[in-house]
Order: sequence, then structure tokens, then C-alpha cells
Amino acid sequence: MATDAVSRVVIALTTFIAGWGLVGFLWATVGGALSWLVLLIVSPTARAAALLRTPGSARTFLRGAAHSIAAAGASAILVMGFPVLLKATSGELGAAGGVVILAVTLTRAPLLVPLTAMQGNLIAYFVDHRARRLRALLAPAALVAGVGTVGVVAAGLLGPWLIRTAFG
Repeated sequence: MATDAVSRVVIALTTFIAGWGLVGFLWATVGGALSWLVLLIVSPTARAAALLRTPGSARTFLRGAAHSIAAAGASAILVMGFPVLLKATSGELGAAGGVVILAVTLTRAPLLVPLTAMQGNLIAYFVDHRARRLRALLAPAALVAGVGTVGVVAAGLLGPWLIRTAFG
């Protein structure tokens, strides 16, 4: 995951310095998707891991891959879909539309960034505890509820001041 992000940043910086403009950022978007190939070429450990066989069948793999693709699509819709949905449902957005998009972005980012970063760990945790799924859910759910409660209180106390300070 870090290789993907680092390769995108390197490509974006290189193309920016070269003066490619928007085209360079498009290459950075596509180039990061090839980071797995670079990793396989330069890392013997990655090549050894790629050769491992799993105990499941091709059907099991494809079902898991379909779930992963659906989850990635849902995540992309959450991250990028709101402005598109707002534009599709509203004729002229104007300044009010910009305010709504800003508010949603500012409230959504603190939730999605940590969740996305921890997604792989959470999946591994639930796979390791699949025999007791509900019990395994209690600790992460309590942590999310606790952190969320602190976040709500902090946002309620500091949010209005922060918005006035940042945006006038």
C-alpha cells in the first residue's frame, strides 16, 4: 500500500517539475496501479509470496475478489460520489453548493482516512476471529463509539470557532 502511494507521489512530483501539468497527474494516477509489478521485479520476498498457493478454489477466490471489488467501489462512491450526486440532483449549485460540499468534505475526511488506513488490519482481525464474529465486533465497535463520542464533543465545542477562523 505504501509502495503505491510513494510511486504516485514520485510520478506526480517528477511530472510537475517537468512541467507536464494535468497530464502528469493523470500519469501519476495510472502509474501507481503498476507499483505491484515493480515490487515483484525488485523483491525476492514478493515473488516468493506471489508463488504461494491458497487452500481455496478458484470459485472461492473469485467470490472474495468480487467482495473486495464491491467494497472498493462503495468506498469510492463515499469518497467521490457526493459532489457528483449533488450536481446531478441540483441544477445550479452556486455558493450554497460549494458550502455544502466543503462541509461534507470536512466532516467525511476525518472519518474515512483512518478507516481506510485501518481497513486491512480490521479485515485480518475479523478473519482471525471468524468463529465469534459478534464478540470480535464488540471491541472495535466500542473503540469507534468512544472515539466518535470524543470527536462529536470536540466538534461541537471547537467546530464553530474553527469554521469562523478558517473561512471568515
